[in-house]
Amino acid sequence: MSSSPVENTDLLGGREIHLLRDQPSVFPNLQQLRSEFDFRILEIRLAGSTEPQFVLVTGEYRTVPTAALTPAFASLAELDAYAGTSREDIQHEFLFGFVNDDINLANDGLP
Repeated sequence: MSSSPVENTDLLGGREIHLLRDQPSVFPNLQQLRSEFDFRILEIRLAGSTEPQFVLVTGEYRTVPTAALTPAFASLAELDAYAGTSREDIQHEFLFGFVNDDINLANDGLP
């Protein structure tokens, strides 16, 4: 797991991973978050790393410059386990975290 947040510039070269809906999911936590919130799973390669890593992002990651919702993990199984234990944190960041960031950015421009 990467300890630092994965920034939007790291996501743009990522490849989306699609889980099949019609078979029993091996990754139930990721499947549920994907269907409830339109999140996407990306396979990325961070600078200085040759191994692929996986992150959870919003469906608008290409057009809205936000960081990944999760740290980067070496496998989908690790990402699924994190999604299961941190579901509330992920949902809170998605539902409320970005709004606070937008307010702070807007206030920075005020005299």
